Amino acid sequence: MRARVRISVFSGAMGGLACLCCGAAEVTEAALDAWGAEIAELRGYEKELRQAGDGVRRRQLAERAPQDTARQILANLSEGDVDAAGELEAARFRTGYRMRILYFLEKWDEVQLAARELVSGRTWVGGAVRVLAARAGRVADGDSQRRFLAISADLYPLSRARRRTDSRMNQIPPGFYADRAVSSIPRPDILRLREVAEQWEEARRFREAADAYIEAVMAISGSRLDRPTLSSGWLGMEHACGLWLRAGEMLWQAGAREDAMEALAKGMVFGTDADFRTGLGLLELFKEEVREAGEEAEDSDRLVARHLLRIADLYADMNAHPRAFWLLEQHRELLGEEFDTRFEILMRDWLRVVEHRLSVYVPVRGQIYAFGVDIVPEENRPKVRVPAGMDPRALRAAQEAVTALDAPDAAP
Repeated sequence: MRARVRISVFSGAMGGLACLCCGAAEVTEAALDAWGAEIAELRGYEKELRQAGDGVRRRQLAERAPQDTARQILANLSEGDVDAAGELEAARFRTGYRMRILYFLEKWDEVQLAARELVSGRTWVGGAVRVLAARAGRVADGDSQRRFLAISADLYPLSRARRRTDSRMNQIPPGFYADRAVSSIPRPDILRLREVAEQWEEARRFREAADAYIEAVMAISGSRLDRPTLSSGWLGMEHACGLWLRAGEMLWQAGAREDAMEALAKGMVFGTDADFRTGLGLLELFKEEVREAGEEAEDSDRLVARHLLRIADLYADMNAHPRAFWLLEQHRELLGEEFDTRFEILMRDWLRVVEHRLSVYVPVRGQIYAFGVDIVPEENRPKVRVPAGMDPRALRAAQEAVTALDAPDAAP
């Protein structure tokens, strides 16, 4: 039986989106219906935008979006007693959608302001940082681009941003990986990343499952935008909608309802008709859980331990052994004797991967970096650790960097 989230039924007259996003512990069926209607409306606008082609009509529609779309999405906030925090949460999805339009229109200052609003949201911070890196590239601000790519690499260590940042530090020439039989560190694989999320889901660790699905999105989507466009897979949206839907369900199960609805909306607004129908089905499931007000069952230590070992192996398969080490060390007591056995096996394999890596590439400056650590000194290799995506320290660093952009002395 599906685990259920503890939810209190709230019978107030608050507007739908605000009720979901005000940070309180209440939600209603009416709120979910209102949110579904708002998603459908924005999806209709998105389809109209795509069908407009690449000419003047599309640009006219895009020019209208920052104003009209904002009013449509927030229209119901006047119907009830909504506090400032609720309005801020409710506006976040609208702001994220608008940021995409603003990028297309090359309104770089407004893109920066939109990113600053979004960086507080767990499902948005990675995208906000990446758009800022892309913006910096478009305005020829190389220092800012490198800084935000490095922040993105720390937020999502298994992403292309991590490999790109390490490659720059290593002075690896373009085409190196294509021309040589060498495995990169890390070597993200969407099937394995998705299985990591599914393993967490089966272990009933819903927050970890959600973060793993989002990390998979960030791993398969590009680390930069080559040109302003509405149809090039903006942050992998069009190609990762199924992952956003799964993340949304996991966040709901974890009790993070505002984040859940934002993740769900990404899959529904940008996805196929099938994705939209799947999202509607999830909304119906959420309403059922509101009515039943069930409680989540306790985790089984034995169940979690079994899945942890499989997850560690999946990370090793992607040359992300330092993430596996971090994960095992976080659960040393739970794993018991299995910890030493699996840790030793994976460490031997990691050292072998590093030796192979060094054998096919001679460092230009006597250094070569993996996950931001110089792995040429033998004593460094066993010490590399990579926390899970959205590590609290990396998250704080990202938020501080984006917030600082609004400071008077910040670089343009």
